[in-house]
Amino acid sequence: YANPRKRARDAARRHNGLLPGFEEIGGEYLLHPPCSRRGLTWLRHLIYRLRGRGQVETRREPRPDPHNHRGWDWMTTLYPSPSEYEE
Repeated sequence: YANPRKRARDAARRHNGLLPGFEEIGGEYLLHPPCSRRGLTWLRHLIYRLRGRGQVETRREPRPDPHNHRGWDWMTTLYPSPSEYEE
């Protein structure tokens, strides 16, 4: 989990290094180190510049998400601008 609150909750309820449900299959689930938001800052700034120039557009739309209790969640998606296809 990247979210510190979720990592703390998971650490509090772990049993022998296994997440609930993994005891039956005998497998382990190891948490990776938190992802740094700083590593993708350049990508966010690039997207902002491309959107400002009208080369791409972002839309907020519902997408399937099996991790969410609803089965979907709002996500910002990136699309090429229609003006990029016009000649």
